[in-house]
Amino acid sequence: MQANAAGLARASEKFQAWIPPTAFFQLEIAKEHQFAASELGELWGLSEDTIRELFEDEPGVLVMGWEDSRTKARCKMLRIPESVAVRVHRELSAR
Repeated sequence: MQANAAGLARASEKFQAWIPPTAFFQLEIAKEHQFAASELGELWGLSEDTIRELFEDEPGVLVMGWEDSRTKARCKMLRIPESVAVRVHRELSAR
């Protein structure tokens, strides 16, 4: 599952061309930008579902949502810190 998302990321031209903002290294962690899955997907040229698959279990990602056991409905919202996006980008680019 996650291997497929990693392969899609490596094949994306936008992902390959993405350069992390240098300002991150000058900011305190509490003030760093938090990407929505849709926002990072646009920057990397990937679908929101692919971004969710890549980041859902990554340490440092904030996962908010709810689940209704009666209807089986679920809603999850990810907030991906810039530092986590940079780390994952480096890891995927190195392979």
